[in-house]
Formats: sequence, C-alpha cells, structure tokens
Amino acid sequence: HPNILWVPISLEEILRVAGAVGLSQSDGVFTAKNLGVKGVHSDDLLLIGLEETEGKLLLYFYPVEVKIGINPNSVLQKARIQVIKTKNLILNSLTGEMGESFEGRFYRNFFVQLFLANARMLHNNDFWNEKNFGLPDATIEKLLKDDFVISNKLSEFIGEGAILSFQKGAFYRSAVIEDDVLLLNLTEDDGFRGMSQPVEKMRKWIQEENHDLIKEDMLSRQYKSKLIETSTEEVK
Repeated sequence: HPNILWVPISLEEILRVAGAVGLSQSDGVFTAKNLGVKGVHSDDLLLIGLEETEGKLLLYFYPVEVKIGINPNSVLQKARIQVIKTKNLILNSLTGEMGESFEGRFYRNFFVQLFLANARMLHNNDFWNEKNFGLPDATIEKLLKDDFVISNKLSEFIGEGAILSFQKGAFYRSAVIEDDVLLLNLTEDDGFRGMSQPVEKMRKWIQEENHDLIKEDMLSRQYKSKLIETSTEEVK
C-alpha cells in the first residue's frame, strides 16, 4: 500500500531468541513462557505496518507463516492456528488493560525498537529505495514516546495474518481468506525465483502485471487510507 510502510521482523527473534537485546532463547523478553501462554505459535515473520494519517500514527501487526513444499491441508491448518494464536498473543499483550500497564508499555517499546532497528537496516542496505525506510525524526520521536495507536482495522481486507504457501506442483496462484487468515497460494518456483528478484520488480509483477492474482482484491486497491474514528476500529 502506498501509504503504509511494512517492516518485516523475525518472529523467532521476538518469541524465542529476542536477539536484539542480547538475550538467550530461554531468557527472551517476549516469549510464550514469560507471557504464561501455551500451544503452538508462529516463528516465521511479523510484518509491522506504519501509517500516518491526519497527524496520528497507526501501527498494524500482521504475522506470516511461510510454507514451501507439498503443503497438505494438515500443514496449512496448523499454520492457520499458529497465525491466529500469535496475533492474539501480540494484541492481548500490547493493547487493552495489559497495554496500559508497565509491562504492556515495556512490550510496546520493545516492538517499536525492533521496528526502528529493522527499518534502519533496510534503509542503510538500500533494500527498497522507492519505499523509503528512512523515517523522519518526528515520526521516530512519536513512536519512542508511545504516541501511536495499535489498529486492527485492516483485518477485514487481509485477515488477521497470512499463510504464504509455495506449493510443490502448483500451476496457478490464488488468495483467499479462510477462518480470518489469508491463504496465499503461490507456485514453488515463485519461492525460489523471488529470492533473486529486486523487490521493486516483484512489486510491479504483483501489483501491475497480468497473472492469476486479482488486482482489485489487493489491499492497495481495497483500502482507502483515512482515519476511522470509531473505537471498534482501533485499539489503544
């Protein structure tokens, strides 16, 4: 989306290792153990999106499970559970009553630090100059002062999270939201070819060129960037 800056972060770093603050796997800051939760959680990617609208900063959290291979229904169902559990874990820890506590604010700052560090790394490595990961000082200051809103209003367009399935033997691509999770089916070749393509070329292929994915269903076409004031659309 032209008005949303998505920064990818390793969920393994967050939920298990927390390497950004030099902690071991067992002593990580934001671990399932420390948060008192059980069960499977995603350990692939977390996209944190930043949108500035009408002077207010919105942050979006979007976990992504990546699968490459045969990917039977059992694998995809497990991935779907992982995505939902991870999304709920993040929102429950950063918003509501928990988000207003000292611990919640500590976690919010922890995610902001990860977001800024990864954005800075992408900017310094000229990863995608057209997107401009070099954030202005005023935006950085707002984020560090906890002057932002964690919003979930994009879920109606892209679900609570996504499964990125590069399926062996697939000959077509599709995108469908099932049980609140976006299942993005791509070919196995897409997974290997994508690693060697410049990101701007990939963006053009996905957003502009003809292929199986429906352009009109994409977030870039569906979501009109504006601030929705209703409390049901945003969570502080």
